[in-house]
Amino acid sequence: MGIIISIPAVFAQQHSDSTKKINTIQQKEALFPGGMEAMVLFIDQNIKLPKAKKGLKTTVLVSIQINLNGNISDIEILSGVNKEIDQAIIDVIKKMPPWHPATINNTPIDSQQVLGYNISY
Repeated sequence: MGIIISIPAVFAQQHSDSTKKINTIQQKEALFPGGMEAMVLFIDQNIKLPKAKKGLKTTVLVSIQINLNGNISDIEILSGVNKEIDQAIIDVIKKMPPWHPATINNTPIDSQQVLGYNISY
């Protein structure tokens, strides 16, 4: 039923003009355990969508914060459908297991993700 679109908000780069040396920073975005396909499967198996009119096709955009322990907080609907569907999306996100946190130079950091979930009836 759904396809997830993930837009991470983690970035860093360091450049020193005085020494003309560029430091490479290794970064990884936060990842749902098992990857994107596993996340789509998790949502599809756990979401409790209310009944809606036939022909509804839309994408719900949700912003989430993932802390350095992989826990999700600050769930915010950026582009929703209605209260019932938006709440169903929030509820399934709250049920997610901890993510693998984003890292910079192998050090876990807080990060933000924007997820898009396609809904069609």
